[in-house]
Amino acid sequence: MGNSTSKPTAAQGNIGRFLTDLIVIESDGRVETGSVAVSGELLPRSVTLRAVCCGWSGTNNFAKAEYDLGRHYRRFGATVGLADDSISSAAYLIEVYGDSKRLAVHTVRLGNSVAVDVDVTGILRLRLATTWVEGDQGVSGKWSSRSVFGDAVVTGVQGEVPG
Repeated sequence: MGNSTSKPTAAQGNIGRFLTDLIVIESDGRVETGSVAVSGELLPRSVTLRAVCCGWSGTNNFAKAEYDLGRHYRRFGATVGLADDSISSAAYLIEVYGDSKRLAVHTVRLGNSVAVDVDVTGILRLRLATTWVEGDQGVSGKWSSRSVFGDAVVTGVQGEVPG
């Protein structure tokens, strides 16, 4: 994960799918995909979340993207952090949920990133979420900073992952 040349591996019959190739089935805030730099490293297959005003949570500091994994995958991996063009005072909570159970949680600031690798065996719905913690007050109901799930990929075993 995190290397700009990283790709899902076919080693030992594993099959990977970048989340950028999957459909977001439910979202809140602003969800984008593409190349994003995090802590000086370009992550070309990234999902970014930007908190915007008045989402489903009843607050103005939250964003999420949900994916249907269909119980076909075993691992989720990504490099998480804030985009390098984020406000320097910003701090965000980044969370990964599987079927509403929290699988990973990290507080990130500009210039740091964390490798996330979690078991998603048997998970139907994967949710990526971000919540504003401090800094980055935003303008007109929009926060400037983007939380990044860089090179986000789910991996499964051949024969379990749909073609």
